[in-house]
Amino acid sequence: MSVRSEFRKWAKDHPNFITPWIEKLSVKGNTVIELSSGRKPLGDYDELMYGVTKLKKVGPNKFETLGGKPFQTERGAMNYFKKLKKAI
Repeated sequence: MSVRSEFRKWAKDHPNFITPWIEKLSVKGNTVIELSSGRKPLGDYDELMYGVTKLKKVGPNKFETLGGKPFQTERGAMNYFKKLKKAI
């Protein structure tokens, strides 16, 4: 199973409670960059928020979060996603 497939399976069992919907993934080796979205928990629930998270596969079906950052706009999240993607 590829790291991408393994991560998607893992993420279904370990969703981010704020941004549970995976929008984009970038995988290189055992490193995963994820851009996800979800509804704002406070304020206007109809508005989306975004998150970009860097993770590393540390074992079979096991990933460790190396860092993450929230964004109010898709554009900001996408710019950060591209920056991290270039760095791996």
